[in-house]
Order: sequence, then structure tokens, then C-alpha cells
Amino acid sequence: MLTPPPKAGDCVAELPRVAGSRAESVDDATIVPCAGARAAYAVVGRVDDPAAARSRSAAGCEPHFRPGDDGYVLYRVGGDGDGYLLCLVRKTNGR
Repeated sequence: MLTPPPKAGDCVAELPRVAGSRAESVDDATIVPCAGARAAYAVVGRVDDPAAARSRSAAGCEPHFRPGDDGYVLYRVGGDGDGYLLCLVRKTNGR
């Protein structure tokens, strides 16, 4: 789980690379300072939707991505029934 709770404008350290619709489990995603060298992704949106997180539907992030973005979706599903999507873009996209 990410702490503090992530929001748009935060940055995330490097994650495993995936292609297409492939998914990979990540247990150690880390919020880092955006100006730091470890910042690999910018959080461009957060969608609080437990159903979308459980079904791994990336549709909620589509409005947060721009044409040409190298976009990724990080799903968080909690044991307490909550869940959200983090809409991420590579920092190389200039955001």
C-alpha cells in the first residue's frame, strides 16, 4: 500500500515495465519527491472506484491521459472493500 495516500500531482518511483494489457503485481510502489532522481511516474489522476479497481478496468483513467502519453494504471484493492486507480504517466512525457 502506498503511504501517504497518493493523489494527482504526486510522483511514484520506478515500477516493473509491462506492455499492452499485461498486468503485474506490485507490493512496493513508493511515493517520492517529484524533483528527485527516483521519480519515474507522475500521478495525473486518482479514481476512487472500488469496483473498477477490483475488475482492473482502466477506463476510469482514460480522461486523465493525453494523446502520446505513456500511460499506466496502478490498481489498489484493500481488504476492507475500498479501492482506487492511480493514473500514471512516465515523467519523460514532461508532466
